[in-house]
Amino acid sequence: MWETLGLLLTVLLARGSCLSCETCISPGEGCTGLAHPCGPNEDTCLTLIGENSLGGGDTTETLKTCIAASDCYAGSLSITTGAGVHIRSISRCCQDDLCNQWALNLPPMNLNPNGLRCPVCFAFDSDHCDGNETLTCTGADNHCVAVSGMLNIAGHLSPFAARGCSTATACSLPLGVGLYSAGVIFTLDKALCSPAPNTSSHGKKLSEG
Repeated sequence: MWETLGLLLTVLLARGSCLSCETCISPGEGCTGLAHPCGPNEDTCLTLIGENSLGGGDTTETLKTCIAASDCYAGSLSITTGAGVHIRSISRCCQDDLCNQWALNLPPMNLNPNGLRCPVCFAFDSDHCDGNETLTCTGADNHCVAVSGMLNIAGHLSPFAARGCSTATACSLPLGVGLYSAGVIFTLDKALCSPAPNTSSHGKKLSEG
């Protein structure tokens, strides 16, 4: 009987164990927080530095938290769309206790033209925009992207659509997941992506799908 009780206790303790991650949120690059036990469906620690210009100026913020591995979108990301709107981030995911205590640095913005162009537009309160104008891509933004979904800015929800230049990492952003960036949550329902055509070519406009 004691062996059975001991085995049951071991199983219960194993089920009760969970990952701990450093958790904090702060303006700028870097933050320090306390260890926080993750929830039953959270098996990954995240460190994310995000920057966006949706508020009219560049806003940068660091977030450290627990997430599910399926929600991790690690690496560098850059999207530049119409009306001077850009989104940049760098993030890392790991699965050991307090493994997200490291420092990350957002790479400097590269504004050097790379010879590529994409249809460009940005629209609030709409699930589409036409992209009748084109944008000269810069730096590592070598893909054309078309996204749409919902924006959550300080609790205000608005549909949005955007087209522009992006890094290849934008092609694998998850759909239906709240993607956080410096006070803004993007939930995408569409993300289409293709290699950007050269400025000297007449590449076809990215399909609406």
